[in-house]
Amino acid sequence: MKCTSMWSYRPYRPMDWPHQTVEVARMAPGPDSLELDYWPETTVEVRWRGPQEGRARLVGGHGRLEGLEPGGEYALSLALPGGVFGPWIPFRTGFVPGQVVNYLHPQDERYSFSGRYLCSPSLAMLPSGALVASMDVYAPREPQNLTLVMISRDGGISWRPQCQLFPCFWGKLFVHGGALYMLGVSTEYGDLLIARSDDEGASFGAPTRLLPGSGRSARGGVHRAPVPVIEAGGRLYTAVEWGGWEMGGHASAMLSAPSGADLLRAESWSVTPLTAQDTAWPGAAAGPAMGMLEGNAVEGPDDRVYNLLRYAIGGCRPDHDRAVMLAYQGPDEPQQFVRIVDFPGGITKFCIRRDPESDRYVALINRITRQDAPAARNVLSLSTSEDLVHWQVHADLIDYRDSDPGLIGFQYPDFQMVGDDLLALSRTAFNGAHSFHDSNFITFHRISNFRALYQRRVEQA
Repeated sequence: MKCTSMWSYRPYRPMDWPHQTVEVARMAPGPDSLELDYWPETTVEVRWRGPQEGRARLVGGHGRLEGLEPGGEYALSLALPGGVFGPWIPFRTGFVPGQVVNYLHPQDERYSFSGRYLCSPSLAMLPSGALVASMDVYAPREPQNLTLVMISRDGGISWRPQCQLFPCFWGKLFVHGGALYMLGVSTEYGDLLIARSDDEGASFGAPTRLLPGSGRSARGGVHRAPVPVIEAGGRLYTAVEWGGWEMGGHASAMLSAPSGADLLRAESWSVTPLTAQDTAWPGAAAGPAMGMLEGNAVEGPDDRVYNLLRYAIGGCRPDHDRAVMLAYQGPDEPQQFVRIVDFPGGITKFCIRRDPESDRYVALINRITRQDAPAARNVLSLSTSEDLVHWQVHADLIDYRDSDPGLIGFQYPDFQMVGDDLLALSRTAFNGAHSFHDSNFITFHRISNFRALYQRRVEQA
């Protein structure tokens, strides 16, 4: 095996794992079907078992199994013609809202060297108009270091695998200067890394380390999520944190670089000193708050750069619907506390972007509809603000409030505004997920003519 300086693989496999002649690269169950992508993109034999058994031949790296039983538990196996079939891979048919980008059955062990659940959806639009998405593979107390990259060339209707990044976790794809970048960490609380792709995500060159981490929550390290990377006043900005849940939470920093700099040079980037939560802040929640995380860099109406962060206040008073606003002061100064914001959905990761047409700030959030379930993620809603302080919820885009909040989730949204449409990715737990948190799907959603929703008003629970 040749050593490589690249960050990308097709596919990645640990050195001590058995060699497979055919690798499943993507699965997308439907109500009575399964869409399948595999590497190498050649002719293969597929067999399946479950409520029915069958065999078929697929050609060119992609195929579809039809006529399956809705809600059926199945498993499939692949082989080159005349070759030995690989291990059985489980999947479950059934309806799921939106377009399936990728699926991972909670008992699928293909990526167990990293995890068993899909997490951290990230969405970017390439200069060609293609959409590229990424997600990582997560499980508690597992290595958590694999990211999967997919592409759609028809506006999100169909998706295909591009590559796999290792080690990469909590990654955000963004486009700058006509090139695609990935900014992520090597593993949970690991090193902060950045790399560039010049072929629309089919491959990524060697990553540059921007910040060192410990790789352990108990020791503290780099924390982030697929949060926005914005350009304002000649610089790029994105939020980053340091800490760990086992340390009592996270403190916030802002990462930035000049717009014209070489982003693959670590010296191009600056990170501010940390700003920790202060229980004396006006409006701070009373109780054991776990700090701030997953911040959104955004250019305010006054042209200053702000950071709106998820406020981890479960078990506090209040216990949801608040966010923390910090202000960027410069690359060498800590961020300044501005205020606690009344923010629907502020206890869960949210995404904020500025609408270039209306100048409103648009957020996708998990609105809380039941006071007895303040951490539920089974409703995904659209909210806007004119000033980053006063927020109004306009519509529930996906509403499963009557479903078990312990099993259903549409969470960690990332989105882009393209013309009159809002294009979103969701970390989706549905139809047999291990839990609402341990998701089995990444789904794509197109909200057409989304600005018409600004005229609506949803009353808060």
